[in-house]
Amino acid sequence: HASTAKAFKLDTCANTCAGTTNIPNSNFETRLETLGMGNGIGGDNTVDNNNICAVTQLNLMGTSYPLISNFTGIEGFIALEYLDVRSNQSVTTLDISANTALTTFKCDDNSLTSLDVNTNIALTRLEFSNNLLTSIDLSNNTALIFVWARYNQLTSFDISASTNLDNLDIPYNPLLVSLTLGTGINLNTLDLNAKYCASNLVIHVGATAGRVALAQSL
Repeated sequence: HASTAKAFKLDTCANTCAGTTNIPNSNFETRLETLGMGNGIGGDNTVDNNNICAVTQLNLMGTSYPLISNFTGIEGFIALEYLDVRSNQSVTTLDISANTALTTFKCDDNSLTSLDVNTNIALTRLEFSNNLLTSIDLSNNTALIFVWARYNQLTSFDISASTNLDNLDIPYNPLLVSLTLGTGINLNTLDLNAKYCASNLVIHVGATAGRVALAQSL
């Protein structure tokens, strides 16, 4: 019986990492080949899943490297816990719905107009500063501790579900009229700089005196 169980486990792992993933962006594929995550064939827009399915950290920052405008294929990195795609500038969409193990995701300095993190419930650190987001749904992201959201076009921001939140950085959102922190939140750092938000900004906070005083002081 022990040998049968072992064989089943190996077969399951093999099936998970079987096949290939399409990487249509040539700069993305070249980067993966350079990192030793490709299939050894440059320019074929393909990587072997057994080279990427167990990767837990991936740095794809655009600084000092050719920019990546399309991250199709990131879904093949099913074990990713850390993903950094900052400073690729022209990226407007990015689907990380398959990367459910992510705890840290950094996508600052791009051109994202939307970002869906509903399936990324393990996230503790999320950075999306200097994009073009008007809204983001964080209702499923209860584990968040650090959020960096400055320089966007947010009109409202509700982070009330993230009761473990320690650091929120959200200045330079000139259209922001509603910020919801929620009951029981225990922030150590809130960088808002209300001077750079809408003049009619309303901050919704828990009923503790400390939080009310904080809101009134901004």
